[in-house]
Amino acid sequence: MNFIGTYWALVPSLVAIILALITKEVYSSLFVGIVLGAVFYCVSTGAGLDGFVNHVLDDTVGNGADTQSFGLIHCLSDNWNVGIIVFLVILGTMVDMGPYREGLLVMAMRQAHSAGSSSDTSLPK
Repeated sequence: MNFIGTYWALVPSLVAIILALITKEVYSSLFVGIVLGAVFYCVSTGAGLDGFVNHVLDDTVGNGADTQSFGLIHCLSDNWNVGIIVFLVILGTMVDMGPYREGLLVMAMRQAHSAGSSSDTSLPK
């Protein structure tokens, strides 16, 4: 069955959106939608579910010195990709901590004030 270029191609997106609205878990819903889209793609190209599992675990192409790995596990163990993932986690953490930055600043100023480094008594209590 061919899912590419048909209305079936909308199903993974709709599943992700509906799951996100029902469960309020955006990241896990997006993950389910991506996996469903990958399964649809593998079935459409004729690889089937066996091809999907093979790609997730270790998809190697070529023989001998020309062998290249394109599997998910191989791609996640690449230094460049791990660096991008770490950067995105740090960026997400900084964005998530945004509402707390004023409180952290006040707390740091109080700590500095109590250490005697400032004589300003106008800090909020």
